[in-house]
Amino acid sequence: MRDGKMDQIFYDAVGSNPIIAAVKSMEDIEKCCAIEEIQVIFILFGDVCSIDRIVKRVKDAGKVAMVHVDLISGLSPKEISVEYLEEHTEADGIISTKPSLIKKAKEKGVNLILAVDAKIADAFSNDANTKFCPVDEIPDGWEGLDIGPKTEEIFANVIKESKTILWNGPTGVFEFDNFTHGSRAVGEAIVEATKNGAFSLVGGGDSVACVNKFGLASGVSYVSTGGGALLEAIEGKVLPGIAAIQE
Repeated sequence: MRDGKMDQIFYDAVGSNPIIAAVKSMEDIEKCCAIEEIQVIFILFGDVCSIDRIVKRVKDAGKVAMVHVDLISGLSPKEISVEYLEEHTEADGIISTKPSLIKKAKEKGVNLILAVDAKIADAFSNDANTKFCPVDEIPDGWEGLDIGPKTEEIFANVIKESKTILWNGPTGVFEFDNFTHGSRAVGEAIVEATKNGAFSLVGGGDSVACVNKFGLASGVSYVSTGGGALLEAIEGKVLPGIAAIQE
């Protein structure tokens, strides 16, 4: 977690809906901003003169903006690029293959805990052929439908050490019984952390459906059916319904 613009709302947003849009043009940005189901946008284009405007468009649409710093023209693969994005854009986080940039991001307070493996399938189906592989080695024609066992362990360890937990979505396509294991593991870790004194909040329709499916709802501190509204409230925004009551 961190103070400022880049924080861990990425994990909450991608949990509420596993669709992540990777865009390479403003036309793609506009299309994705208009689709409610897309909550996270990976920005794979731009330059130092336009990236602030590109990120602002994504943020104005209420989406999470992740900038692939390696693909932004004019930004060198050096630590100063992270500082530039933090100071001049509203980006929620960065994507990079450069260890030095990832290290710098962590120094700035960005706790990047990403999946390292996935349960992949050769079709979007409960009956698809499946296997596990590293997240950066998913072959053509296959897609990740859940996190893998290594990631489950990493996420569970972080959750169990946390004192405040906001879960805004499953880790995979939990509606398919063959891809429920990751979401169940995360949910069970949250319940265990709650028993040990953590405050846990589950928010969003998919998240609520997920904990209900696994019978875990009674084991968390609070369940909210609000997803996007919950995140906006946490950001400090005044929700329209609240504003109307206060008038």
